[in-house]
Amino acid sequence: LPDCASRFSAIWKIPFIQGLGGTRAYQGEFQHMAAIGWTRPENNIDYLCGGSLITLKFVLTAAHCAVDYANVPPDTVRLGDTDLASTDDDESAQQIPIARFIKHPQYRESRKYYDIALVELANVVDADDAVCVACVWREPEAPTNLLDAVGFGALGFGEKLSPTLQKVQLRALSAVQCAERIPANRRQMPEGLRDDQLCAHSKTMDTCEGDSGGPLQTEALDVFGETYPLVVGVVSFGTPCIEGSTGVYTRVSSYVEWIEKEVNQSLSYKNCELRFVTSYDQHESERKLQSWVTNIEVMDLTVAYGGVRAYKGEFQHMAAIGWTRSGATIDYLCGGSLITWRFVLTASHCSVDSNNLPPDTVRLGDTDLASTDDDESAQQIPIARFIKHPQYRESRRYYDIAVVELEKNVIPNSAICVACVWREPEAPEDLIDAVGFGALGFGKELSSTLQKVQLHALDATICAERIPTNRRQMPEGLRDDQLCARSETMDTCEGDSGGPLQTLRYDLLGNIFSFIVGVVSFGTPCVEGSTGVYTRVSSYLDWIEKEVNQSLSYEATRVSLQRMKPHPNDIFSILYQFFFIVCTGVNVCDRKLNPSISATIEPKWTNSRVGLLWKETETDIYHERIIAYGGERAYKGEFQHIAAIGWTRSGATIDYLCGGSLITWRFVLTAAHCSQDINYLRPDTVRLGTHDARYAQQIAIRDIIVHPRYDDYTKYFDVALIELGQNAWISPAVCPACLWQEDESPSGPMEAIAFGVTNLIDDPSPTLQRIVLSYRLKEECEKVLTTNKTRIPQGVRADQFCVAGKDMATCASDSGSPVDVKRVDISGSMISLINGVVSFGTACVPGLVGVYTKVSEYVEWIEQMTQT
Repeated sequence: LPDCASRFSAIWKIPFIQGLGGTRAYQGEFQHMAAIGWTRPENNIDYLCGGSLITLKFVLTAAHCAVDYANVPPDTVRLGDTDLASTDDDESAQQIPIARFIKHPQYRESRKYYDIALVELANVVDADDAVCVACVWREPEAPTNLLDAVGFGALGFGEKLSPTLQKVQLRALSAVQCAERIPANRRQMPEGLRDDQLCAHSKTMDTCEGDSGGPLQTEALDVFGETYPLVVGVVSFGTPCIEGSTGVYTRVSSYVEWIEKEVNQSLSYKNCELRFVTSYDQHESERKLQSWVTNIEVMDLTVAYGGVRAYKGEFQHMAAIGWTRSGATIDYLCGGSLITWRFVLTASHCSVDSNNLPPDTVRLGDTDLASTDDDESAQQIPIARFIKHPQYRESRRYYDIAVVELEKNVIPNSAICVACVWREPEAPEDLIDAVGFGALGFGKELSSTLQKVQLHALDATICAERIPTNRRQMPEGLRDDQLCARSETMDTCEGDSGGPLQTLRYDLLGNIFSFIVGVVSFGTPCVEGSTGVYTRVSSYLDWIEKEVNQSLSYEATRVSLQRMKPHPNDIFSILYQFFFIVCTGVNVCDRKLNPSISATIEPKWTNSRVGLLWKETETDIYHERIIAYGGERAYKGEFQHIAAIGWTRSGATIDYLCGGSLITWRFVLTAAHCSQDINYLRPDTVRLGTHDARYAQQIAIRDIIVHPRYDDYTKYFDVALIELGQNAWISPAVCPACLWQEDESPSGPMEAIAFGVTNLIDDPSPTLQRIVLSYRLKEECEKVLTTNKTRIPQGVRADQFCVAGKDMATCASDSGSPVDVKRVDISGSMISLINGVVSFGTACVPGLVGVYTKVSEYVEWIEQMTQT
């Protein structure tokens, strides 16, 4: 066993390394460099290993540094010191005890693999001009440029460790070259050199004893030109440190997930940019660090480079997102767009600042944050919630979109109003505006005045050529949910992040609307001709509407004018009034009308609603959800009439097995077969307003009135009324629906709504679901129904109808729930009309049919029973 001595000899316990032929590093050059020490008698400290500060609490090092030659663990870390034998830079140095030494769980002393570890410090480091964190290199391949190795190791083979910090420049070697240079001990390296290891060397320099655990690093510039170090490797072992020797390093990118898990935070490049900050006015080095702006935190934000001042009221939706500091000062580091009276659209990466603190306030209606000129119309509102897209990760450039929920509704005025969202898959071809309080140029301070720039959208091919895609941050390259924009002379810059990329559109009456096309995400450095990348808003409409709990459609602006019969009232004024309510002024801003309505106006007077002018409508937002198979969640307050019918079980649990519709303050319409469960037990409770816990009502059932001709064998007359023990009370979540009373069924699609299962095998959904359905002919329906013919001896009758969804269907637990259509009256109010009650159907799989009781056939019986 010729390798026995090397496997068990004490000198291999810590095969340190230092810069053979290295040069002295100066104070502040490698702010992340850590010296790991062992305290000896009389308080002498032997610094036998190096490391890299990667968070303010953790140092990255090698696992073989866990003990010294006497099997004693290290107990202290020194930071900010470039000469351990001198007191010259002790003023800026920090000595911190070690709390834990965390070796990689697969590391073994007898092997050369998994040689990576983390040192948890007993207290948090104070960042200053001598001490700061480094970033970690996340790419699978090492950089092709020269790399720096840094440490306090020996200056040559057999020499003592250096008390001064040394650096050497090395080049990474290919795996083949490395294997030729490093003798692979079969006992220590049974797999040879692996992909999680890399080699580096120089003809004249190398790392040496004492450098173990220290960094092999590179430098990178962010999109704004800021320079920061990235740790590529951790010094592990190598050939004897003579000229031309080769070192082996643990490849950090192979262990990013483990590192992030242990330090309990993301070490993404974006997060790094937020953490790599100095509070000093200027800090220059031979690495040509960019100027650090006093008290401005380096976030990947943006402002209008070369922009022009926006005037008061020009961008009424513009929001400044702020962080309140000590002394009640506020740093506005991000922008956003008011899209409802309660929600601001912004970027996910604006969720924290460089200190990992979330924003706490939003300012609206202010175009000069440093002046009091327009404070009279401005509103300062605390943030209630910052809702990032659920798929956003700090380590990626994707899903960079968020909504900020305000603590209270905004009050509209001449300076504040909501914007619309652009719903088209393609960006506008005309010039688009980017707006924000960002820097007016590269390296400049953020602007206190609102600026705007005009940009052109770029196609994906040109964008990909202009934006360098980091494979770790953008493994899919530029995606369809991102878009690029640029100008020859202007662009967004630091401070604009989260702000709008927008266009303007006009309605028939000349009213101007702002449409948010994109959200500022990131880009190249903001110089002439630079390019910005924006999150494409139209790709996230479903998610945005779900979070803000309302439709943001602009279909209401597309009004089709049709020939109308003369009417005593001036029909044009009625039309104008309707159009005004839907499309302009304050009413547009507060979105009192569901803007998913596309109105075709005609004077269709209903028998039961004399004095109301109904308009046939259809919705463009078929969030095909529900009661149904494959349904999607309904908005809070969207279906105020929905009732959940329940059976109280032992232990006070309630099984909600059927749905229904509140049609008066005392009665719920449902299916007759919901009058009992499989054990012939009657329901005893109804829950209303379930979608909003603040307004939910639980009411006992007084009586169940089943249609007198219903029997539980056939599928006919499947309609019933539930009388509540007390009147329901009106609230934003609870309100009765109307009944469709026409002989002819409504044309166009319908919505089914309930708490049914969302697939064939699931339990009932705890959230209200809906789907969009369309009619099926009687003959077509009867062909596919699998119901026993003895149970429908007359087939599908005139008091029943069939519908089907393209990708969804109603399911178990949907029974008794409504099928709705929506209509708009001349006041602009949207009203739900119940057209059918869920009765039975085929298995709940996409495309199969359901049979519904036709409500209009039972209006007289319902009115008689409810005495209305």
